Amino acid sequence: MRPFLRFQAQLRLSRRGSGLALLLTMGPGKPGLKKVSQMSDNEAFGLPDQDILDSLSITQKSPAWSHYRREVRRSQMSDNSKVITIVYRCRHNEPKHSTAHQRDRLKHSQGTSNLLNAARACDRRWNGQPQTSAQAPVLERHSEARHRAIIAVRCAARKRTFNSVADPEYLTEMQLVSGNPNIRLPSPHTVQRDVERLYEGMAALVTSYFKKRDRVVHVVIDGWTAPIHTSNIGIVLVWEDNGKLYRTLLELVKLTERHTGEYLAMRVAKTLQLYQLDRYMHLLNQDNASNCDTTAVHLATHITTFRGLIERLRCLLHAVQIVANMIESFFNKQYKRKRVTAAAGTNSGSADTSSGADLLDADEQELREILTGEIETDAAEVQAQSIADGGRAEHDGRVAKTIREQAIADMAAVGIVISPSEAAAALKVLPKHAALANKTRDSGPVRNAFEKAVARHPPQPLFGHYQHIHPRNATRWDSDYRLLMSSHALREAIDSLLQIRDLKLNAMKLMPQEWSLSTNLRDMLASIHELVQRFQQNNVPLIIDVFPAFAQLQRDLITMVNLPTLPNVCRVAAHAGYLVSRKYFSRFFEECDAYTTAIVMCPDRKLHWFVKHQWPVDAIELVRRRAIDNFYRRFKPPLSTQNQPLAPGQPGSSTAPIAAMNIGVNRWRSISMPAPPPIDVDDIMEYLNTSPVRLPRDIMMSVLEYWNKELAATPCLAKMGLAYASAPATTADAERAFSEGRNQVAWNQRAMSSQTFRAKMSLGAWADAPWFNYNVAEDIISHSSRPLRPLRRSPSEESLS
Repeated sequence: MRPFLRFQAQLRLSRRGSGLALLLTMGPGKPGLKKVSQMSDNEAFGLPDQDILDSLSITQKSPAWSHYRREVRRSQMSDNSKVITIVYRCRHNEPKHSTAHQRDRLKHSQGTSNLLNAARACDRRWNGQPQTSAQAPVLERHSEARHRAIIAVRCAARKRTFNSVADPEYLTEMQLVSGNPNIRLPSPHTVQRDVERLYEGMAALVTSYFKKRDRVVHVVIDGWTAPIHTSNIGIVLVWEDNGKLYRTLLELVKLTERHTGEYLAMRVAKTLQLYQLDRYMHLLNQDNASNCDTTAVHLATHITTFRGLIERLRCLLHAVQIVANMIESFFNKQYKRKRVTAAAGTNSGSADTSSGADLLDADEQELREILTGEIETDAAEVQAQSIADGGRAEHDGRVAKTIREQAIADMAAVGIVISPSEAAAALKVLPKHAALANKTRDSGPVRNAFEKAVARHPPQPLFGHYQHIHPRNATRWDSDYRLLMSSHALREAIDSLLQIRDLKLNAMKLMPQEWSLSTNLRDMLASIHELVQRFQQNNVPLIIDVFPAFAQLQRDLITMVNLPTLPNVCRVAAHAGYLVSRKYFSRFFEECDAYTTAIVMCPDRKLHWFVKHQWPVDAIELVRRRAIDNFYRRFKPPLSTQNQPLAPGQPGSSTAPIAAMNIGVNRWRSISMPAPPPIDVDDIMEYLNTSPVRLPRDIMMSVLEYWNKELAATPCLAKMGLAYASAPATTADAERAFSEGRNQVAWNQRAMSSQTFRAKMSLGAWADAPWFNYNVAEDIISHSSRPLRPLRRSPSEESLS
């Protein structure tokens, strides 16, 4: 057994793409825990986190450590020495005990008395029960009201139907867990009413929480049509608390009139005033449609602390999407969908011949049929769709048409002209890729042949482990990038598939020039894909990263424009994308001062960031004045009376009695020079006059954590820093809330009332908010409803008992 112990076989399961690889590695067994605990940080730097944490159990004798969750952080110092730090976080997520404790790995057992006292105090507050951000429904005793509250929250937060409580298996499960065969469960209708009761009762907690917090909050709004066929506007709140970022859906407001900017502003203002949040509203984020500008202007008339367009943020991802769509427009021929439109109220129909089908050759005709198909719609439906697609879609189309023409003219002026053959070849790139993706997905024979081709020709891992060609999605430009990546990863399989004549796929075959253009387009979109991935993470993307991200994108586009090896159509497309980015970059800077102020309030950037990136002097001075104005307007309280000059006759004033000996020259020489006024470190002028501060990299401190730490020393500056550092850069939070809404209603629940749907959406979002409390939920249920009736038993069960 000793050779086996010395050289153990380690089976590692690693997921790569969609496959599951089984790796068998032979080597010396991992060192013992005692040996690991004796290693230096340089020696243990490459060990797994769990081995390092397990080795601490040898010397970790204090009872304080069991109260904390442990994390391993590695950092490399300037002298190339390596340091391992153990981070300890409270298991209860207690707000009063939220600061993470850090110890060097080799010194983790020194001085634990303070940590032990803090852990014991935290345990007393929570009675030893682990908690999450919202108080977890852990019970010492069972109560019917609390059980009903848990069921209602579960249905709302976890997207369960009300009828799920009527499942026989659920009743059996509860009888088994409780040990009570006569346990009473609420009916689906009771669960629905409990959701509405909790929604109404918990609203007071929202107001109380933000009133106690007494700091600004940001609002994200977006329109949406719910699965129950009602038009709504989602109001999402984004804020920070104790150095952490939070977001939640406040309300889903039903719209009953035309969606004008004035009407939307009125509904948003009324909702915020209902929760008494109007005085805390700071920045508003919407997409780039002109109707949203009107909403911001009218909202300022309802909420006096909101300044309209000056504090109106624009969705970064929407602007980036327009850049991507502009570039793709040179490589994508828009085939008009063939419609058979029936007049309203009649059975006859006439074909819409405006698609220009007679001008297409056979291959293009086939591409159009694959990509668009033939649909039959009612005339009223066509009109409704055109109205629904207004606003944002109309804005995107108008911007694209104008800038595309300007880009072609600009590049032609410097001798870069797209030839007709190159333009025709470029317009077929995306349609051919998309048509083949649809064919391999929808056609059984083609799909089977393609799967066999992929088995013979595996995907190239350089482009990703795709097993099929990613289809396009008309509402997401990112699907075009994935379409190109998957096509290049499976190029050998695609070439093999296109050689099968019986499948008749000749119309989807790319010529060598088209493959070359496809390669260039793929790499051009990679810069945009990198930016989007950064702003589509689970955490909230912030405006402090908007200008740096846009600046990098513009540098990439300028490089593409000036690269002579790129085809002319690619250089013109890159210039068009650059013009779009410059348009929105200027709008970010000129209309709203929040973007630049947010960078100023980054302690590691300040005004030096603008100097480093070669902004004009007058622009930097404008950024400075805007930051100063914002500070004194909203975050600097009035001066205290202690700093006011003394009134005549008061002790220390110039009219105080003169001592007998202080006459003549002694009167002046006996008075010492007044001390210079103390430096107010909690002032924007002093902050701007100091150099940037490097944030500690060893603990990965964020800007929010920095200002939360400075809240006690410089409260005014810290509140301003927290306000701007927590501002959202996109409307993704509202869109995520809408995605959750689609899961709230099953296909057979479309008759749910709008009031119930709103209550379920809001309660589900509030369940993870810091103000949610199950004790309050239990009180709401117990005081607003009757106890459940006893479970009715069948005659056969009565006879058996």
